[in-house]
Amino acid sequence: MNVLSLFDGMSCCQIALNKLGIIPDIYFASEIKPHAIKVTKSNFKNTIHIGDIRKVSYKNGILYTENGKFEVEEIKLIAGGSPCQDLSIMNKTQLGLAGDKSQLFWEYDRLLKEINPAYFLLENVGSMPYNDLMTITKTL
Repeated sequence: MNVLSLFDGMSCCQIALNKLGIIPDIYFASEIKPHAIKVTKSNFKNTIHIGDIRKVSYKNGILYTENGKFEVEEIKLIAGGSPCQDLSIMNKTQLGLAGDKSQLFWEYDRLLKEINPAYFLLENVGSMPYNDLMTITKTL
């Protein structure tokens, strides 16, 4: 199974998949934080880091990224958790999906529609405003 992890962080998706006994054939990780990439590279050496989600696209079996293009045919699973800073109750302004960071959810949605995988997983904070929760739910 080919996997695309968006907002990969330290690759918690790979940790979960491994615990389930699922070892991806190819694991692409979109992440921009150097410390998170370093942790992933240390623990999962076969991970292919593809950079900024805003520079990733998919068409006709080819994944285009800022770190190259990859002929992947099919991506079976897209997983990720778009940034929560603007959705979290801990942020007093709580700008929601309009905030600079949390608006990256729309990039997740764009890739989900471009790729149309068999499976997807999206996680985020439970304290988000109800209207944002409903927007995400209806969108997906």
